[in-house]
Amino acid sequence: MHAEWARKLQDDSAAAGVPFFMKQLGAAFVGPDDGFGLFGAAAPYTSAKTYAFKRLKDRAGANMVEWPEDLRVREWPKEAESWKTL
Repeated sequence: MHAEWARKLQDDSAAAGVPFFMKQLGAAFVGPDDGFGLFGAAAPYTSAKTYAFKRLKDRAGANMVEWPEDLRVREWPKEAESWKTL
C-alpha cells in the first residue's frame, strides 16, 4: 500500500466525521523516504518526492510496530465500543 493513500483516507475520514481504522498495510509498503527505514528504489512515476519501498516482516502488514506512527490508528464507531471487549 502507498502511505499517501492511507493518509488521504485518514484525512477524508476525519473531514467526514467518520472513525478511521487502519487494519493492515499489506506485505509491501511504499512511502516517502523520510527516515522511517524505507529502502529500495524511488518510484519511477514520481517527480517531486523520493519514495522508497519496504517489505514488512508480517506477510499481511498487520504488525502496527512496523508502520509509520501516524498510521497506527484504530478508531471505532461509538456504537461499536462495547464490541471491543467481546
